[in-house]
Amino acid sequence: MKTIEQLEQGFIDDIIKLNCRSHKEFFAAYTGDIVKDFSEFTKLQSGGKSDNKSDSARFFSPKTPDIDGHFYHTVDDVTFQTYKKFFPNNTDKQFYNMTSAERTLCVKWFITAGRLTSSELVNILISYIIWGGSLGMVLKYYASWYPDKGIVNDAFTDAYGTFIKLIDVRRYVYGNKLKGSIVNKLGWDRGILNFYRIFKQYK
Repeated sequence: MKTIEQLEQGFIDDIIKLNCRSHKEFFAAYTGDIVKDFSEFTKLQSGGKSDNKSDSARFFSPKTPDIDGHFYHTVDDVTFQTYKKFFPNNTDKQFYNMTSAERTLCVKWFITAGRLTSSELVNILISYIIWGGSLGMVLKYYASWYPDKGIVNDAFTDAYGTFIKLIDVRRYVYGNKLKGSIVNKLGWDRGILNFYRIFKQYK
């Protein structure tokens, strides 16, 4: 098993090797406000509106199209399914034109859902994993790789080390266990490496 230092050096090397600068979230910035940074990061990674037919979010799409004729299932990285949890009476048009306040409410729910440990740093990463919809699988592999104490105790005794290990597990799961094209897997990997680069500053 690699040390924390070896894992982290691998991340740093891969940020360059995988050209993480090519992804929009590379230009997200650390501000000291973790909620604001999480909101901006997820918004930047989205690319605006998406009707990607390979995304599982397509199974829960609006019934009416946007003004351009597209049935977008995701707006600013918030899916229609998530949006309707909070705004069940809002129209499809309101989803397509989601307000900043509406998006912030969705974001804050994910941040609250991620509060599983005593570490803000580890929790924001858990929120990001929930955002991607794979928390159960990631925690399963984390428990398999690091079975001694468990993630809650790990985060209490070494929050930054737990953050690094969880990044590594998340990379493995998205690269090897989830369905997706090579292009998608590369995009997911660049995304988590950019997440590491920005949010590690909260250690």
